[in-house]
Amino acid sequence: MKPYLTYYKKNKIIPVIKVNNKNTKILDKQRSNLFDQLKIDKRLFYNSEVLEVGPGTGYNANYLINCGVKKITLVDGNKSSIESVKKTLKKKKSTQYKILQNDFLDLRLKKKFDFVICENVISGVKNPEKFFRKLSSLVSDNGYLLINCSDNISLFSEKIRGVIAYLLIDVNKLNNSSFKIKTKFLSKVFASHLKSLGRNTRAIDDWVQDVLLYEYWWRKKSYFSLYSAINTVKDKFNFYSSSPFCFTSYSWYKNTKFSLNDHTLNEFLKIQQNFFDIRSKNIYFSKKENKNFNNLVNKACKCIYSLKYENLNNLLSILYKFKKFVSKYEKNNLTVNSLNQVIVILSDYKKRKKIDIRKVEKLKSWWGYATQYIVFKKK
Repeated sequence: MKPYLTYYKKNKIIPVIKVNNKNTKILDKQRSNLFDQLKIDKRLFYNSEVLEVGPGTGYNANYLINCGVKKITLVDGNKSSIESVKKTLKKKKSTQYKILQNDFLDLRLKKKFDFVICENVISGVKNPEKFFRKLSSLVSDNGYLLINCSDNISLFSEKIRGVIAYLLIDVNKLNNSSFKIKTKFLSKVFASHLKSLGRNTRAIDDWVQDVLLYEYWWRKKSYFSLYSAINTVKDKFNFYSSSPFCFTSYSWYKNTKFSLNDHTLNEFLKIQQNFFDIRSKNIYFSKKENKNFNNLVNKACKCIYSLKYENLNNLLSILYKFKKFVSKYEKNNLTVNSLNQVIVILSDYKKRKKIDIRKVEKLKSWWGYATQYIVFKKK
């Protein structure tokens, strides 16, 4: 968990949605919608013991306390997050929550919990599987484990924005500028991108700091996919639900050999490519097509991992192949057009050391389903 903690502590930031009187109702509604989609009846939280790792500003904790949890234990190693959580929960009874300022992997907890929740953390740690296994070990019998997952496919549009931001910093001679100046500059460039997702998301400065300026994040060669999560705990947990929910099952209840975990893994390979672009839907792949798609994405991500200003050739070569591959399946050409625009932007930088902001603007509507929520129920 230390890469995130080091970065956040160094810059004294907590780049998530901030809680205030104006947005509390909106955040509560979003939480309610999330748990409805995940098929978790909010009455299940009543009188339950909850562990949340990486609580951010505490808006989820605030919501769950209002749902009547017996106690929620909050763990975070970032001092700024701890201070923000305390501020959010200052009107709650101290008996309703417990705050621990610790790196989760260094923490020793003896008790188990009815709900273990960890949002927007696992994909960013150095050893996601180890982290996830520890989370799962703290779930009580018949308890629930809620996390979210990301992979190179779902995050690809953000990784490309990271590359473009990296080049823009160079073009505008801001490499030696302060964190604040870089944030201000990139926020202006990418404001319309975030705005295209709607109003109820985090502030542009927070997103820029959490994604574009945090090179460790967008350069990573791999994250922690929904597929990996199921495989990691399938012996002790059953897949329960997800958001977006995109799995179908026509198995009859009398089929005693049916495994929901295995079925979900197979379904994931058919629909994973739909996480690449929220504008393209209902594309189904065979296992071979999924493998080819992943190979191209992963090759591009390896190029991004080792990317330098003077070496864009390998990434451009992969993007040309990738665009050709996608064009065989996509009907509306929106993803193809976005990939082509990226190729144009990178080619401009390579040839002239310039980037036209108007061309970057044309990418504003290309987003993947960056994270997928998933709930497991202990067997």
